[in-house]
Amino acid sequence: MPLKARGATTGHKGSEVMSGFIHPSELMALAYLVPSFFGLLIVGIVVLLLFGKRIPEVMRSLGSSITEFKKGAKGIEEEDDQPTSSTK
Repeated sequence: MPLKARGATTGHKGSEVMSGFIHPSELMALAYLVPSFFGLLIVGIVVLLLFGKRIPEVMRSLGSSITEFKKGAKGIEEEDDQPTSSTK
């Protein structure tokens, strides 16, 4: 009796189809979609050249936005902690 791979099912007459596994040819196709180090480096250099002067402004704005968000979240938590008195 021949051994079958885990998760293997019989398909058409005489063929075995493995379900739940990625075929090696599909992995090779996916490998082309993964950016390489040099590709990311080139994209980073292009972005730096195009937006180099605006990057500090954007980072400053992002930092202040995060700070405001944290202050707002902390204020909401403090409001939730205070007991509410019903005057009805």
